Amino acid sequence: MVPVTPIRRLEKRMEAMEMTKSANNLEKFIEKVMDMVELNQKIIEDIVRSNQAMREDMSILVGKLDTLQTKVGGFVEIIQNAAESDVAQTAAETTGETIKPLIDQIESTSRQSQEMNTRMLQSLENIEKLLRRPQIPSSAVSSPAARDILARRGIGQPQS
Repeated sequence: MVPVTPIRRLEKRMEAMEMTKSANNLEKFIEKVMDMVELNQKIIEDIVRSNQAMREDMSILVGKLDTLQTKVGGFVEIIQNAAESDVAQTAAETTGETIKPLIDQIESTSRQSQEMNTRMLQSLENIEKLLRRPQIPSSAVSSPAARDILARRGIGQPQS
């Protein structure tokens, strides 16, 4: 920051010098102008020093901000990894609890289906055995008692 008071003093001196412009005060006038030039130069030097100090502070600040940004990025990454592992673990536990009844139901349905398939296979085998038995022609079975026995067994049904 540049103080404003030296500039104000410089302005006041200029006004005072403008008021005292006489020939006999010429030497004082030149001396005051030289003082003003020196004061102006000091003000400029102070401004340059302040500007340079501000630049140095800004460069340090930029470096610190970069470091802070890197640390915050690492911190955020750690938090994300922790959240992902926690979510994955929680999801695995929740999924296991949620899916277990469904898996049990699927297994039960599978067992029932397998039992039905086994019974169906047995029925098909029985039908195949019945179909492979030699059929007795209906003319060979002449007695009604023989026909009834064969009919009850499902063999040689009388044809109409």
